[in-house]
Amino acid sequence: MISQPTAVDSFKIAAGIISSVQIDIELTSQSVFTLFVPVDAAFKQLPNSASSKFHSLNVYARYIFMKAHIVRRYYPPRVLPSVNKMLPTLASEEMGTTMYLLNIPALGGSSAVTISTTIVEAVVNRTVYSQHPIVIYAASMVLLPIEIFGSDHLVPPTLFRSPPPPPRY
Repeated sequence: MISQPTAVDSFKIAAGIISSVQIDIELTSQSVFTLFVPVDAAFKQLPNSASSKFHSLNVYARYIFMKAHIVRRYYPPRVLPSVNKMLPTLASEEMGTTMYLLNIPALGGSSAVTISTTIVEAVVNRTVYSQHPIVIYAASMVLLPIEIFGSDHLVPPTLFRSPPPPPRY
């Protein structure tokens, strides 16, 4: 299943990182993967401090950063909404299993699947590609690992959550 990208859904920045640090070569193995790839607009919306930090990352840090967007399991679109757990990423495997985790909470009342790190929450905009053993999703935000970006880059929850419902009287 492949969805046609729009101009807003360009992946040039993430694809450039994946290629430059050669993660694409690693992904050609027979293992299964789920990738949450930030759209170009997500990189352009980074707060200045996070953007500066991102642009100052060395090659190895970019490699780990991008691996923090990839899970070594196949979560097709029909399964992803029901995952409801913290997942280790390829960066977790590289750096230690208690680091670089992604949270995929249950849907609750929303139809949008979200993924989060300690710093930011993103919406899975669409399925880009899904053919076992690989599925690729477009992510609305760059998944900033706290292990790289620290807590200075925390995005206030009000920026990505709906306002609370009005009080009942």
